[in-house]
Parts: sequence; C-alpha cells; structure tokens
Amino acid sequence: MSKSLVTAKDVAKKCNVSQATVSYVINNKEGKNISTAKRTEILETAKQMGYIPNAAAKSIRENKCMSIGLMGGSNFINVNFNRTLQGINDGFFKSGYTVTLLGDEYNPDLEECIRLYRSNVIAGVIFVGFDSQPITLGPVIEAGIPYVTVSEDGVYTEKFSLPHGFSDAVDEAVLFCKKNNLSRIRHFTVQDGDHIAHNIYNFVYDSIKRLYPKSDFQRVIFKTQTGAPEEIQYCFHEYLKTHEFDMAFTPNRKIGVIFNHQYTMKHGYDFPLKIKHICFVDAPIFEWTYPTISSVNIPLRSIGKFSAQLMQSIIENRTYSQQTFSSSIIHRDSTLL
Repeated sequence: MSKSLVTAKDVAKKCNVSQATVSYVINNKEGKNISTAKRTEILETAKQMGYIPNAAAKSIRENKCMSIGLMGGSNFINVNFNRTLQGINDGFFKSGYTVTLLGDEYNPDLEECIRLYRSNVIAGVIFVGFDSQPITLGPVIEAGIPYVTVSEDGVYTEKFSLPHGFSDAVDEAVLFCKKNNLSRIRHFTVQDGDHIAHNIYNFVYDSIKRLYPKSDFQRVIFKTQTGAPEEIQYCFHEYLKTHEFDMAFTPNRKIGVIFNHQYTMKHGYDFPLKIKHICFVDAPIFEWTYPTISSVNIPLRSIGKFSAQLMQSIIENRTYSQQTFSSSIIHRDSTLL
C-alpha cells in the first residue's frame, strides 16, 4: 500500500497551528504576526514530514503562473550546464515554481517563448549560456518578459548585472606568469566558431595589456576540418615539435585535456613541468589526469541558485539583494614550480 502524501493540514496538526499559518510560512508571506521560533518549527516539521507544496493548486488559487522557462545554450553544455542547472533547482526548491525546458541555442525559438508567456504558461525565462547582449534577446525584452541570463561572464537582466569575477581569475593567471618570469605565453584556440573561447581570449588579451605588456604573448589558432580531438592532437603534436614557450592557456576542457596529453607525450612526467598550463574552465576530470590540470573555478552552482532567486524577485516585484561571487585558480600539478 502506497504512503499517502503529507498535506499542509498534517503539518498544521503536528505544530498545533492553523492550516493558514502553515501556508503563510511555507509561502514566505510577510506581514503576519508569526514568531521566528514558530516559523522555524513549521519549516523543520514540514521538511521532516516530507511536505511538498502543491504548485498547481497554488497557481490556480492565486491565478498566478508558477512555471519558469529554461533555455540552454551550447556554451554551457555538459558539466557547466549541469552545475548551473543544479543551482537553479536549488534556488526554486520549496518556492512552488517549476522549470520547463524550452529549447537550446541551435533552436532558440524566442517567438515560442513570447507565445507561452502571453498564454500564461511561463512566468519568465532563464537563458543559460547565451549572449547577454540586447541584439540576441531583443524580442524577449520588447515583449516585456521577465528574464535572467547566465553567461560566461556573469548574471544579467535588463536592469541588473553581476559579473562573477572571471576577469579577476584571468588577472590572477597573468600575474602568476609575471611573478614567476613565465614570459612566453601561448593562448591556444581552435577555429571552430566557439564564441565563448573567443570571449575568454578577449579577457586574457585585456589582462596581458594591463598587467604584463612586456610578455611574449601569442594567440595560436589551430585550423582543423571539424575540430575533432584527433585533429587537435595532431596540431599540438606538430606545434610542440618546433616551438618553445613557458605557459599554455587553454579555453575549454577538450583543448585542455588534449594539450596535457600531447605535452606528456613529448616531455614526459618530470616535475615541475617544463611548460606550465592553466585551463580557463574547471572540470572534474582535471583532478584525475596525470599530471592534474590547474584551472579557473567558477561557482556555477551558486550562480545558478542566485539566478533562480533573482527571477523570483523580478516576477514578484520584490527587492533583490546584491551578491558577490569570485572565481579563482585551482592550482594543481600543471602549475607546480
């Protein structure tokens, strides 16, 4: 026999309060004379009993849409998107809001977003991994749809911007080179239309100009047919045969892992490494490669959670609090001195 669902009435009975009081607390309504101790008791009891608010009932009762559209861009695929999505789920947990997947960067049907919003099917949209510029989201902005964009350089709305400190981490990488006389710096990319890699290069180039202008900094663009790993491996193999340098910057997991492999094929595993290496995104695999790869850690889960809370504040016309996020370098084997 299946276990019956816990209701607000059950929680109210357990806490010896009215069902309305439970509703006020669960929905975080202000202006009700409920003590902090009692609020805490109700929330803890609801959690222990496994009470889950009925989002559909709430939506009907308040004539309010409780669904948020989510559209993910190709820039945040795999581990980055997963971490951000985990944070978004954290931010909407117990709020009554649900998330509806709408599409991706290859099929960014903004007209469908507008139709769903006007039909009261979604209350707003979170774009993950999209360009935050108005030229991209123009139709959404013009339609007045509440939106939040989580891109490679921060969290944005029409009236709000919160860089997550990526540029600070890039500065940290450049200053690491300067401090340790690693003047021959190579930034590797692949000519495959990856605009996030191009944006990362812009951050690096700006930092080099400001902090280490006397360095021998070069951007190396590998031209491949398809951008397949074996093609990139060949490019690194040929480049490492004829070029000497001190630091390799890589913009993503694929290029970072391939460089790591090709370096060890040529130079072996002697520590400290002859060529240092920093990848500008982090990935769990970097802890398991040999040598392990130093990388930039962006707090994507925390950023995702904040973007969900920011979306709720915009929809409910509440004041949202500023938060500060910082990105930093995780030093592993590839930057040991």
